[in-house]
Amino acid sequence: MDFLIGYYEHFGYIGIFIVLFLCGLGLPIPEDITLIASGYLVHTQSLEFYRTLIVCFLGVIGGDLTIYSIGRHWGYMLLEHRFFRSFITKERIAVVENYFNKYGGKTIFFVRFLPGLRATAYWTAGLFNYGTAKFLLLDGLAALISVPTIIYLTYYFGGEIDQTIAFVKKAKYGAYIAIGIIILFFIIKWRIGKRKGVKENYDNTKTK
Repeated sequence: MDFLIGYYEHFGYIGIFIVLFLCGLGLPIPEDITLIASGYLVHTQSLEFYRTLIVCFLGVIGGDLTIYSIGRHWGYMLLEHRFFRSFITKERIAVVENYFNKYGGKTIFFVRFLPGLRATAYWTAGLFNYGTAKFLLLDGLAALISVPTIIYLTYYFGGEIDQTIAFVKKAKYGAYIAIGIIILFFIIKWRIGKRKGVKENYDNTKTK
């Protein structure tokens, strides 16, 4: 953490963008820690809040889109290289493929809240030729939740970095659960509406 904060203080927004972009390509630095370091510098007024949000968002999306494009154009051929095999493992591919088989494109959205599987999931989305526009929409929506949330929480609780890290982790899981509840609500609402429609059609048939 101290190294990242010092690096960002020296290189500013360009340094943040580069690290987040490389995180999407498998750089062994947790993306969330990078965002926390950025939020801390906003707290110390070394960086401006909205500029940091924009740079972080673009860095995250840029890295995600690049690994997606790599999967789309080169696929399994890239796994012959040791660098990619270090974070796109057979075990992670199996897990992500299972998610795609169960949940389809929604996996792209939810995997943003599952550190450790992001690069593999986005690479797999490219491998499956998932539409670029849909990928950017789902990934962008997820990043619009996670990036501002982590940066703002760290900015607000910047004086307590250790507590912030624990709080962010809890908040992320809470956000994930909340999103699941919202989706479940709409599924139930849709099912009730469908049953109502069937019942009304049945009643109309009987009256005729």
